[in-house]
Amino acid sequence: MQGEAKRGVGRNPRPACVLAGGDERIRTADPLVANEVLSQLSYVPWQHAIIPDGMKFCYHPAVPATFTQRFRVRFDECAPGGTARASALLRCVVETAFGHSAREGFPLAWYEARGLFWLVRYVQMDLFRPLPYGLAFDVTTAVVGFRRIWARRENSVRDAAGETLAAVTVDWIFTDRAGNPARIVPEMEAAFPGASPRMEATHLHPGDPPAAATPQTYVVPLHQVDPRGHMNSAAYLDVFEDALSHAGGDPQQRPCTYELEYLRAARSGEVLHRFVWRDGAWAMVVATSDGLPVARARRREGCTRRPPPDF
Repeated sequence: MQGEAKRGVGRNPRPACVLAGGDERIRTADPLVANEVLSQLSYVPWQHAIIPDGMKFCYHPAVPATFTQRFRVRFDECAPGGTARASALLRCVVETAFGHSAREGFPLAWYEARGLFWLVRYVQMDLFRPLPYGLAFDVTTAVVGFRRIWARRENSVRDAAGETLAAVTVDWIFTDRAGNPARIVPEMEAAFPGASPRMEATHLHPGDPPAAATPQTYVVPLHQVDPRGHMNSAAYLDVFEDALSHAGGDPQQRPCTYELEYLRAARSGEVLHRFVWRDGAWAMVVATSDGLPVARARRREGCTRRPPPDF
């Protein structure tokens, strides 16, 4: 999918935070005031949250700064039937995050010079509608919170008419050159305000493979390895959907929800074992030849959340 930043919507201003206490509404344009209240909250995407001290509701900084990038579904990204694979959409979501970072003053060269990198740790994709070949669509991303070493982005995918096609949550972990977790640097915290001390990382627990499940061997091909030398996060979706198709499932059926958790990096030529089974939902566990967990995934038919409102 070819992407281009949309003129005029690359960065939206941060409006006033609106706090409602009883019948009284308090507006503040001071992000320090807003963040002081918000730091006491567990962020709930697209919903209001109950807060202490007699104030009834708080809306997470009314609209976070966003970045929108336009893409078009390419022929080679479509499955038989002519609609985009889930992995193609995830790649667009990741690319939009890169574009947002560069727009805020953190291009790839900034990370490479400092030996610091963001890696995808967890993904939830709610796919409401299929994306046919040739469709133009916009991905809008916003950093909705972060803690010491990780951050969360919410992403909406809409067609040119504004219909929501997908909603994607991505948790990113900040790492050093060796892949170890690193503290988010102060200048980045300043560019993306929204520290959330109580925001909890999401973990995926698909359960254990059935005793009769036979592992399938998978050798990581070079073409699935990204510039960091790791198997790309979207490639795991391809591996999962290949297995679903072979087991009689239809990876292109919509609506559906995918969840993936990434636990360890895999490199080109590495031999992995994948277990895929169905117990209400489809599930996959990927491990090294020594049994160390690499990734977990789950697919449910239908969506677990409704399309979000505009950022």
